[in-house]
Amino acid sequence: MNLAVLQQSEDNMNRLLQEMRDVVTQLSLDSDLLRLMLTADRAWSPQTLYQFSLQRKELNKLVTNRLISKLYVHLDRSKTILSPDLIARENELPLHIGNQPFDAWLHEMKQKDELNRFVYLPDVNDGAVTSNYMAYVGSLPVGSGGGDEATAILLVDEQSITNMLAPLLVHSHSFAYIADGNNSIVASASADGNPITPIGLPVQASSNYFFEDRDGRQMLITYTRSTENGWTFISGLPTSVVFSKAEFIKRINWTIAMTAVMMTGFIALLFAYRNSKPLLELVETLRESTGSTDLRHSEMDVLKYGVQQMIHRNRSMHVRMNRQLPILQATYLERLLKDGFHHEAERIQHLKEAQIEIFEDQVIAAVIQIYGLDFVSKDALEGQLDQTVEVITALNQMFQRGSYIHQVKRDRYVYIYSCSGGVEESSMMSALIDELSRIQQELRQQKNIVIGIGIGQCYPSSSELWRSYHEAIQALELIEPDAPSQLLAFHMIRHQDDQYSYPLEMELKLMNTVRTGDQQGLEHVFEHMETQNFQLRKLNTRAKLKLLLELEGTLYKLADQTRYALDDSILSVDPMKAMNADDRDQIYPILKSIFASMCSAARQKQEQQHESMLSEMVTYIHEQFTDSNLNLRRLASDYKQTESALSSSFKDHMGVTFSEYVENLRLDKACKLLTSSDLAIQDVAQQSGYNSDKSFRRAFKRVYGILPTDYRKAAQASPGGT
Repeated sequence: MNLAVLQQSEDNMNRLLQEMRDVVTQLSLDSDLLRLMLTADRAWSPQTLYQFSLQRKELNKLVTNRLISKLYVHLDRSKTILSPDLIARENELPLHIGNQPFDAWLHEMKQKDELNRFVYLPDVNDGAVTSNYMAYVGSLPVGSGGGDEATAILLVDEQSITNMLAPLLVHSHSFAYIADGNNSIVASASADGNPITPIGLPVQASSNYFFEDRDGRQMLITYTRSTENGWTFISGLPTSVVFSKAEFIKRINWTIAMTAVMMTGFIALLFAYRNSKPLLELVETLRESTGSTDLRHSEMDVLKYGVQQMIHRNRSMHVRMNRQLPILQATYLERLLKDGFHHEAERIQHLKEAQIEIFEDQVIAAVIQIYGLDFVSKDALEGQLDQTVEVITALNQMFQRGSYIHQVKRDRYVYIYSCSGGVEESSMMSALIDELSRIQQELRQQKNIVIGIGIGQCYPSSSELWRSYHEAIQALELIEPDAPSQLLAFHMIRHQDDQYSYPLEMELKLMNTVRTGDQQGLEHVFEHMETQNFQLRKLNTRAKLKLLLELEGTLYKLADQTRYALDDSILSVDPMKAMNADDRDQIYPILKSIFASMCSAARQKQEQQHESMLSEMVTYIHEQFTDSNLNLRRLASDYKQTESALSSSFKDHMGVTFSEYVENLRLDKACKLLTSSDLAIQDVAQQSGYNSDKSFRRAFKRVYGILPTDYRKAAQASPGGT
């Protein structure tokens, strides 16, 4: 039981740590924050303060896990601290780490190169209270390493971690704690409040238990070690408590056995009489789903109350899940629009969780900008809120299956439109333009609300919705302020050959695609860039040179982050030294092939790690197949995989399912024991990994067509005993 609680605590901690990493990744994908990193300086202008206030609200949306106590973003260029609660200069933040001010502590972390990792922070004072925290300090953008542009700091109160260990403190001398890879305590709890000294654990085992003398008392030590971060979760319980429970159970078993022998007939009659009424009452309780809280001491009342509590908890959980659904949907749409998903299976899983229905035949993104929502006084906010409500209400008039409205900024919304096959693309685009134009005119004439609308092109899959979204933004930014129509579709734009398209969002998507080994996604990114620059704009020589230099810079950034070795001579032509257009035209396919090679290397590394894990699993199965408790759930838990993913990977790797493979090993072992020994069938079943001789007989008959005893007789009767 202690081991189960420790493993549950480990899973909770791993999910928490992964969510903290995901928050830093989301910050890296926020184009507004990236712009503030590069443009905001120490002189806070009113416009900069307004952008800071908007970013503070965005930070509040990111922290969805209640265990994350605080989130700070430090912008190095402007020496600014942003959090969901405040905007402050770095030397004015009322936060001390031990005896150091926040800015001195962060500077020391950068000097020691201790970014992008988890650290333990004792005695953190925020001006009101002092607490111990666990922190994740990550550089922004992700992969920059030194935190030169910005740094994200996420804090988790040690007490929140300690609360997870509370179920282990069942005795006055019991204790539990979490230790990092250096065997230093991260969080601890003891029933008697005494300090805990770390225990030296075996190096090779990932989870186990043993007995040890501590302070003159024999203790049962249980531990499990996380394979993701090397942390160890340990609990201690006096052995006297364990064995006293065993003795109690032993006495109860003897009492029950003697009573059963003496009163078998009486109990059988009594149960036959009493079982009918409790079952009817139980069915009635389930039907009504309600009950009294006035519990009496009969078993039936306790059972009824337990059923009612289960129903109540189920309803409460359903309510909480429904409350979380809008956040899941917003997160899914945000990722679909900005960065996309690097693996189709991952996208489908997130789509199911968000309960979103998007038709995959035709998808379009339209960006709606509400003009006039600038930084204003508090008195004018109510009017701006009314304008926003009017715009959303008007867009909801267009709502149909497969359509969604998503807010990306305070004054900007995205209308996602999708439909199934059978409608011509030109007809669908024309209908969408007409409907949006009608809403735009009604808002201007009836409500005096001015909006701008940019519309992207139509694509055949939601995985390419990000392309339509970026095209819609381009169209929106090209609308002239005094133009008679504030609506522009991407296919209406007359592109210029002296302006290349390679925004920061596209560079981040290209880098993320290469790092994740998504070769298909990489092809889509290059297809999009080639369409934008070489087909639509038909770049001239100077613009093409600038694009090539940008791509070359991205290449060297990626090589530095992924430690990919670039040959100095790999670029046969230098863009700056190329004398003519023909030479420069040779550079693009070379760069493209290098990106593809880096992506392939990342993919190969992932596959090698996967193959290594599967080979290790097979070795583990061969060592443990005689254990009747070996099953797919246990294997998935040991290797931190989902059961469905592990089952699919195992079958692809071995050609048979996990259960078939284990059964073949067990039956081969059983055949050898049947022919080479006189063991009883029950003993053969136990030594072969079956928990009962009945299940062994059924499996043997199903595979070989005869019973184990008949197999043994046939083997003994055959020449040579085989």
